[in-house]
This record gives sequence, C-alpha cells and structure tokens, in this order.
Amino acid sequence: MHYRHEIDGLRAVAVVPVILFHAGFDVFSGGFIGVDIFFVISGYLITTILITELRSGHFSIARFYERRARRILPALFFVMLCCLPFAWLWMDPSQLEDFSQSLIAVSGFVSNIVFWRESGYFDAASELKPLLHTWSLAVEEQFYIFFPILLLVLWRFARRAVFSVIIVLCVASLLLSHWGSTAFPSATFYLIPTRAWELGVGCICAFVLYDRQPYKNNFLATVGLVLIFGSIFIYDVTTPFPSLWALVPVGGVAFVIVFAQRSTLAAKLLSQRPFVFIGLISYSAYLWHQPLFAFMHLKNMHAPSMMTMCSLVVLSFGLAVLSWRYIERPFRQREEPVLTTRFQVFSVSLSTMTLFAVIGIFGHLAEGAPFRQTPGGLIWEELALDERLAPNFGLGAQCNKGGNLQNVLDNPDCRIGEVPQLLLWGDSYAMHLAGVLKASTLSERHSFIQIARSQCAPILNYGMNDSGITAQECIDFNDRVMGYLKTAEDIEYVLMSSPYALSGRPAFNRNGQRQDIVDTDYGYAQMVETAETILSLGKTPIFVSPPPDDGTDIGQCLARASARQLPLDVCDYARAEPSPSRGLAFELLDRLKSSYTVIDLRDTLCSDGICIAAAEGVYLFRDTGHLSIEGADFIGREIDPFRNVITE
Repeated sequence: MHYRHEIDGLRAVAVVPVILFHAGFDVFSGGFIGVDIFFVISGYLITTILITELRSGHFSIARFYERRARRILPALFFVMLCCLPFAWLWMDPSQLEDFSQSLIAVSGFVSNIVFWRESGYFDAASELKPLLHTWSLAVEEQFYIFFPILLLVLWRFARRAVFSVIIVLCVASLLLSHWGSTAFPSATFYLIPTRAWELGVGCICAFVLYDRQPYKNNFLATVGLVLIFGSIFIYDVTTPFPSLWALVPVGGVAFVIVFAQRSTLAAKLLSQRPFVFIGLISYSAYLWHQPLFAFMHLKNMHAPSMMTMCSLVVLSFGLAVLSWRYIERPFRQREEPVLTTRFQVFSVSLSTMTLFAVIGIFGHLAEGAPFRQTPGGLIWEELALDERLAPNFGLGAQCNKGGNLQNVLDNPDCRIGEVPQLLLWGDSYAMHLAGVLKASTLSERHSFIQIARSQCAPILNYGMNDSGITAQECIDFNDRVMGYLKTAEDIEYVLMSSPYALSGRPAFNRNGQRQDIVDTDYGYAQMVETAETILSLGKTPIFVSPPPDDGTDIGQCLARASARQLPLDVCDYARAEPSPSRGLAFELLDRLKSSYTVIDLRDTLCSDGICIAAAEGVYLFRDTGHLSIEGADFIGREIDPFRNVITE
C-alpha cells in the first residue's frame, strides 16, 4: 500500500488529546476519543494489507502475526520492564498485587477484561494504574487474532459477501454498544464486541479505497476534521461512550481517510512535518504517558500540579522519541532487523510474555509482597494497612444484599437492638455510616437496621447503570425498601446516605428514560419526592451527606504518609475544593436544608476551611470518600455527628 502522510497526522490528532486529557487539561474534555481514532486507523491499515495479500495469493497468518509482534511488543515490553522497579518501590501491597495481575493480563492480551472487572476508566482509582492504557492494545490484539481468520474464511468461501458481512457485523456491534453504553457502561467501554465496529469502520474504508487513491472531496474531508476536533472539545466523561455518539469522531476519521486526497486542505494540514513526526512516535508516546502519570500520582501525597503534569507530557514525548528510534525502528526495519527470523520473533516474544506473567503470578501469590521495605524504612507488613484501610461494610456484607430484602430483615446481625426505630438506607456510603451509628450514643437510645445496596442511592424513581447493576435494579430495590417502611410501624427515622451524584454518570427513571444528573434539578425533585413520601408514612427523613473529599485517594495518601513516616496531616485538604461529583452532592443537599434535616459531614470533619484525613493517629478514610472501619468507629465515639439531631 502507498504511504499516506495524513494517516500519521491523524495519529498525532489521536495521541495528543488522549495524553492531555489524562494529564487533566479540562479543555480536552473529550480527549479520550483519541483511542477511537486509533481503532479506525488500525482497522483501515490492517485490512488494506490483508486484502492486498489475499488478492495476490500470498497471505500468511504467520507472517501477519510476525509483523504485529514486531510492531507492538518490543516497545510495550520495554515500558513494562521500566515500570517494575517503581512499582516495587512505591506501591503498597494491594496496589502491587493489582499491578501484578495487570502484568499477567497484558501478557495474555486480556488487560481490557481485567480492568473492566476492577473499575471504570474514568474512576479516580484509574490514575494509579500504570498499565491501564493497555486495555486498548488488548482490544486491537484480540481483533488481530480473530479478524484475519474470519477474512480468510470469507475470502475462500463467500468472497462476494465479504463486504456485506463486515457491514452487518459493524452495525450489530454499533447497536450493541449503544444499548450497552447505558445498560452496562463499563463493559461496553472496555470489551471488543462493543468496540469492534470502530475497527470495522476502518475495514470498510479499506474496501472502499482498495486499489485506488483517496477520493478528492475538500468539503467532506474538512467536515471530518471538524467532527473529530468537535468531539475532542465538546464531549466529556458524561457522554455515553461508545454509542451512537461515537459515530461523530469515528465518522470524522472515515471521512478523512476516504476523502482527504493529497491536495485537500485536510490532507495538507495533517501532512505537515510536526503532525507526521508526532504520528510516527505516537505509539511510544501512548505507551509512556500513563505509567509516568500513574507513578507521579503514587509518589505524591496529593494530586500533582499542572506544572508537574505539563513536564510529564513533555517527558512522555521525549521518551517516545528515544524508544521509537532505538526500539521500535530496529525491530521493524525491513533490512537487518534485530530479530532476523520468524522463529526468533515468536520465541523471544513468547519467552518475554512468559517472564512477565511469572513475575505477575509471584506478585499475586505474594499478595503484593508486604515484606518489602517502604520508602521510609518500615516494612509494609508492619503498617497493617489491610486492617487500617479495610472496606467498611457496616454491620456486615450480608446486610447489603438488596436483591432479597427479606433475608436482610430476618438477619439479626443487620440490626442493633431488637425492634428498630431507625432505618439506615442507601448505598456503600450508608454501609460505612453504620459503623458511625454503632459507635455513637445514638445506638444506646435507638435500635436501628441497615438496608443498603452498593451504587443504589436512596432516591425513588432514580438509578444508574454501572458495572454489575442496572438502574432498574436500584429502582426496584428502593421500591422494596419503601414497601417495608409502609409496614414497619416502629420505624421513626429514616437516615439516607449516598454520594448522590456518581462521577457525572447518566441516571434513569423507571421508564428507562435518561436523566442528566449534571443538571441537579431532576435529582433534587426526586429527593424531595422521597422525603415527602417518608413524611406521608409518619416518619422523619434525614439526609446525611457523604464525607467531603478533594478527588484524590485519601486512604492511599495516608498509607504513603505512614510508609514515609510523615505526619498524617499532610493528607488534610481544603473544604472549598471538593471533587466535581462531590460538589454536585453538596449542591443538592444545600438546597434541601431549608425544608428537611440534613447532617452535613463537612461540619463534622472540617474546621477553618480544612478537612481532616486522620485524627489521633486514626485513618478516617480508606479511599477517595469511604470511611475506614476504625475511622467510622472514631467518628462515632469522639465526634458523633448525630448528637444534636436525634436527641430523645
């Protein structure tokens, strides 16, 4: 195939926004679509090569995989190798155990599946995962495994139907991704069945352009660039993705590939030397940026400054130049490559993957090697971080099974006292509040029962689709809780706790209609309806705020402070700088204060504009916002936010 400078220019348009998005530049709020640009380009280039070889009768699966191995693995292996010492030095045991699992996953081309199971791409925890970005490589690698075989079979037995079959598969994948973006957003983001259509669009471009130059259409090529850049600057983490919304940047890339003939404005722009050069080093730049950002977050006690992140962006491209020149090119060059035979390529690749997998297995079986020395000279094991940062499930994990409410009601371990007068209702933020209640003087005066379900805010007709749960399941769970309240004559108070707004994710009502929670009006209206429904049953609604946060992992900050033998107050943070999602929650609760009782934990944990992360040597938090077990106990015993709210 003929080399097209504008394709490398497109790679630059893909990689720069991705890196700047991960660096925290708000103006590139849709920079994550750079990955989608890469997918379309990959589909186009790979299919063009495959068609050429199939038509000439020289197609070889072994040769195809050899080229892919030379292209992808050397730089990837080098970056993984560079990550090992920093992971060993700076990660706590739980983080090193997760990192070890990612080493195994990357070696087996399944990191997208592992990261899907661990957390969402836009979650705060993603900042601490050095190999998170390899999920997109896994998607491409899975495509490389299956697509050539599919194309070969179709070419031999149904050649006339090849193009039609690809279109049908793309449409099916697109429809699946649109449905999944609301039903199962995390799985849809990471997995190949809902990403295949983007690679497939590139395949379609390859068939359209095979054996000919791009069409010359200055208007459509320019429109393509406008669609791409519009997505980069207009989309954000609340955009359902991938879905029909992804058609905008993906379609834009297709327009550029098909219509940007050399003389068009778009092709001339993308063919400028800076664009082309960045495109050439784009793969290495993509590989370097996430480990650099992640390890800086791991090393710092708080979020790195924008100046620091700018420096890391520059360093990413500097390292990319070196790895492109001295690693990528030597392994890919046609004459006298580093590995001269196909057997050498496969044997060295397999051996290296096995080595990384063995290292990962060791880290996993060793549970993150708690016997390691910390930067401050202590041993991780001595810090007992597993206990101090333990998940707080309130009265017990068995009390959080919202699928079968009767089992919770029948379980004596899910209540304090015989006949509960107080219901604790909500999601994981209600669970950790149970520890506060249990330790407070309130539990001496009132029996209470905990009914909670993760990710289900205590709001009627309101739910969010997330990993492992749907909005309708939350709506049904809350309906069952309300049904219980109608018959629970002894319940006097209903304590509701939740972050109320989860990272800007879309919310839905019981009819499946999407509600945008960035606009808090719908959430506020439903919270008012919930409170009024409780009042109509003769009970008192009490909203409890989530703890304040600043968007960083406070629990990990405390762990790092202990490891370095620093005072724990280095993890304290400003009350006036909440994370965006927490800011939405406080906006909702501030509106409710004039009509209903609201317990604001900012008043408990903050004074003089500073919020505490620890007190008297006790870790109050285990992560970005959940209280630790000992933190909940301390707050209940020593501070007791319920002291002046429920007094009789």
